[in-house]
Amino acid sequence: MDKDLLEKIARFSFIEIEEEEREIFLKQIENILKDVENILNNLSLTNVDDGSYYKRFITIFKDDLVKREYTPDEILLNSKNVKDDYIVLPKIIKEK
Repeated sequence: MDKDLLEKIARFSFIEIEEEEREIFLKQIENILKDVENILNNLSLTNVDDGSYYKRFITIFKDDLVKREYTPDEILLNSKNVKDDYIVLPKIIKEK
């Protein structure tokens, strides 16, 4: 991780970082990455079961039931900014 990458991440995240904070963050990120690398290098996956036993009993998918609780008009009533039956949201991406 270098200063340029940290500045890009901060810019994309809309975070302002002071110069003295950058050095602290860079050191902290380097320590975190070293710890993760150390964990991954020492991790043994030789006797790990694939979990097929649990896959038979547990499903993460629910039935897709269509259930209409609110009408579109009711939803639009709660919004301050509506145009052509759509809710208008503020821009979150800055343009140059």
